[in-house]
Amino acid sequence: MSMSENELYQKTLQNLNESSSLSGHELLFGFLQGSQNYNLEVKSSDVDCKGYFYPTFDDLYNGKFLSHTYDVKHGQVASHDVRLLPDLLGKMNPTYLELFFSKMVVSSDDSKALSVLKTPEEFFNNLYFSRRTILLKSLCGVTLMKCQEAFHWTENRKDVFDKYGYDIKAASHAIRDLYLFKSCLEKEFSNPYLEYGKLIRLEDEEVRKTILDVKLGKMKMEEANDLIAKIRLETLELRAEVDKLPTKISDSDPINPLKDEIQQIVREKFRK
Repeated sequence: MSMSENELYQKTLQNLNESSSLSGHELLFGFLQGSQNYNLEVKSSDVDCKGYFYPTFDDLYNGKFLSHTYDVKHGQVASHDVRLLPDLLGKMNPTYLELFFSKMVVSSDDSKALSVLKTPEEFFNNLYFSRRTILLKSLCGVTLMKCQEAFHWTENRKDVFDKYGYDIKAASHAIRDLYLFKSCLEKEFSNPYLEYGKLIRLEDEEVRKTILDVKLGKMKMEEANDLIAKIRLETLELRAEVDKLPTKISDSDPINPLKDEIQQIVREKFRK
């Protein structure tokens, strides 16, 4: 049974506040990430988050940047100095782009001046059109990585391998990442914010069902092995197409203006 919207918000807020206490950094904004955003939530799903925090005076003086994942009551919080946000978004890794499509965003008054929160549709569309090739390469890379992890035994994944014979979480991610990769490669989006958002929410019920079957351990190891092998082969074939695409970043790219916005917010924080 899914959590109510209020319960989900409260757990997201609690996680972010706990990570703020653990890190000793003030929260600027944060958001829910993971299965709830993908329409893949199950009873055992954690409430994982990403948080962006103000630097401390010591950080500024010593040139340090917070970047750490904290285990908290309801899941994990990947915590970052907000000054890292532009470069993280610029890499076009889908886990960071999830900011634009999260069900829950917790923000301070100061953070509402940031274009990523104030005008998310405009920001994401400019980012997508400017860096589409970078996104495609990122999706290709994460798909191949998850394919490798799905059948690569490690000590910290011993329990899941003993139970299922493969890493069900990595395998489910590989299916989802290929779906995103193929869709972004094959389609010309007129409004990426809306169309990529539909992909993130897995409105394709057939794809969603396959992912859930794997995530819940319903797919046998042999079948999963064949599926992951097919995903890997298809991804490698598609990579050859992506390698031919231009990678020039357009003048409408919003990353440098975002850097200026963050610099201004941090500067104002230390003037108070």
